[in-house]
Amino acid sequence: MAPRTRGLAVVVAVGLLTVLASSAALAFMSFSPPLTGATDFVTGAPDCGSGPVGLVFDASHFFVTNSSNHTTYRFPLTGGDFSSPESSADNGLNTGLGISGGHYYGNAATIACGGTTITNGLYSFDSNTLAVGAMIAPFTNPLAFVVDPLSPDPTNPNLFVSTCGGGGIFRVHRPNTSPTVTQFATGCFAGLYFTSDGSPLYAALYQEQHVNGFDRTGRLVLDVDLSGHGPDGIAVATANTVIGGIDVSNNVFVNSNDGTIERIDVNNGNAVSVVASGGSRGDFATVGADGCFYVTQRDRIVKLAPCFFQSVLTTTSTTATTTTSTTMTTLPPPCGPIPATGCQGAAAHKALLLVRKGETSAENQLSWKWTSSGTVSVRDFGTPTTSTAYVLCIYGNAALKMTARALAGRTCGTKPCWKAVGKTGFKYQDKSGTPDGLTGIQLKAGAAGKASIRVKGKGVRVPTLSLTTPVRVQLKRRHTGACWDATYSTALIDTASKLKAKSD
Repeated sequence: MAPRTRGLAVVVAVGLLTVLASSAALAFMSFSPPLTGATDFVTGAPDCGSGPVGLVFDASHFFVTNSSNHTTYRFPLTGGDFSSPESSADNGLNTGLGISGGHYYGNAATIACGGTTITNGLYSFDSNTLAVGAMIAPFTNPLAFVVDPLSPDPTNPNLFVSTCGGGGIFRVHRPNTSPTVTQFATGCFAGLYFTSDGSPLYAALYQEQHVNGFDRTGRLVLDVDLSGHGPDGIAVATANTVIGGIDVSNNVFVNSNDGTIERIDVNNGNAVSVVASGGSRGDFATVGADGCFYVTQRDRIVKLAPCFFQSVLTTTSTTATTTTSTTMTTLPPPCGPIPATGCQGAAAHKALLLVRKGETSAENQLSWKWTSSGTVSVRDFGTPTTSTAYVLCIYGNAALKMTARALAGRTCGTKPCWKAVGKTGFKYQDKSGTPDGLTGIQLKAGAAGKASIRVKGKGVRVPTLSLTTPVRVQLKRRHTGACWDATYSTALIDTASKLKAKSD
């Protein structure tokens, strides 16, 4: 959300404060590939220059705040009109909304164009009555927030909150129990969006009109100038996705105050292109379980097409998008911040790791070959043909460096991605690498020294090489159950473009 000057001693570019201040609100009038069009999702919002701001989906409803009247609205998943919501409440919330660990949160900020009736801060609210509960943490002009997908406790995930005039971006630890707050970055920030694997965190640096990306430590890893647009809401495209012949893998899309949407091509020098224009004021954005990009405009919320975006929803379903079809499925949770315990290790020197970093992300490669130190039963593998998804995690010196997932029960082209191999295991094959670049997995049960696992990937998000040893690789089932790992204390080859290692 773009800040307002009410009660805030900050300097904001005059052009941003006057963008379409008196003109009628518009839907987007023109589109450039990969975007092809848009439809109104919720219309008729009260408008004081920036109307709907915070927006979030749960499994059965859509929630939105309106900055002009500090009111929260609830709609069905099909959208609607602000004149006839399922429910609404003037509860003081007027900026970002989110869901974390089954709890619903919203921000209240003085600088929203309609102000707020409650003290600035992050609050809980009731999803049925929309009544505001206890303040979770006080902030000066909190705007957006996102859930950290790599939180140690998925039932009580950490939050990241952006502020403008309030110090920058903050991490709220354990918001559902005994919250504590630490600073993550300094500046005047608006929209936030995590990639689904938890790094980087993208943020709209509002006054400077830049989009920044931060790694898990807060180190700046991306800085793109969008001067003249007023960048605000952010979403990220899925990995290994080609739309209309354009590789949009992990590209960043920005909803901007000047009625445009920009695409930042992170695979080609962060080149910027305008992919939608002719709209009204754009503030925050979100991605639904359908993989679609939902953006605010002055008096409405718009759904853009086609749908190829990463979802970081905390509900139980999300979307895996390929170049040919969209399949609703259940993603495994991302890797934890530190290695899991209790996994079966590889037999001595019997796990080979190879990671290559290409000139483009599409050329990145991964190979992991593992042989068992103990017995592996076919039952340990679960039922990946229907419900058991997998996640591969790579750690360097006990810090998470890479996450890649293989989904359960999907169809690749006209055939199932997973198939049983006799009575001893399973095989996974997906040329598209949806969603994180894994293209092949072989799971074979057997006695010690006979059971094996093979994992291949192309277009995976390779971490910065070289990795600090010891490197540890784990393949885990989506839910509780067996997991398998290997430790690499030294490397055979360790350069900026290639890591090859044999396990301890």
